[in-house]
Amino acid sequence: ALPLVHGPLGGDDEIGELAASFNEMAQKLLESHTMLAQRVEEKTAQLAQKVKQLEEYAHMLEDTKKAMINVLEDLEASKKKIEVEKAKDEAVLASIGDGMVVMDIEGTIVRMNPQAERIIGWTPEQAVGKRWYNLVRVEDEDGSVIPVDERSAERAMREGKIFVERRHRYIGKEGKKVAVAITASPITNISG
Repeated sequence: ALPLVHGPLGGDDEIGELAASFNEMAQKLLESHTMLAQRVEEKTAQLAQKVKQLEEYAHMLEDTKKAMINVLEDLEASKKKIEVEKAKDEAVLASIGDGMVVMDIEGTIVRMNPQAERIIGWTPEQAVGKRWYNLVRVEDEDGSVIPVDERSAERAMREGKIFVERRHRYIGKEGKKVAVAITASPITNISG
């Protein structure tokens, strides 16, 4: 509270006018101070609300960060499991004594083992991603080339059955002919 001038200093003289002006100025200053205090209080409340919202947002971000870290850790663990399983699969594939080529439904080579490489003359780096039928021709025991749609692998994929051929020859890279017994078996998943 600001001091006001009281007492017999009223009247129409200069001191009375000065006292009245002082009192009016003090009153206006008091009103301004009160209004300013209210505005500071309102702004402080608004800022406190914003701080609270930011704290809630920061908490949510921290929870999201923890969740993302958990997901990344789970993905990393899954990736390691898959790598271990893949290494096991590769070891099994490499240890099979016969040549084995895995193709997709279109006849594109997906995987092959070292024994298949020895038979057809193509390395996995050269063959994977290429169509089997473009890399290897098949002859019957009389030397007649077997058309693609009559080959064991094509029939196995088309008909969903296992086909075994005992007396065929693969004609691989550089025309190399190798006598083979073929077992073509479709690999299906749970959806067929």
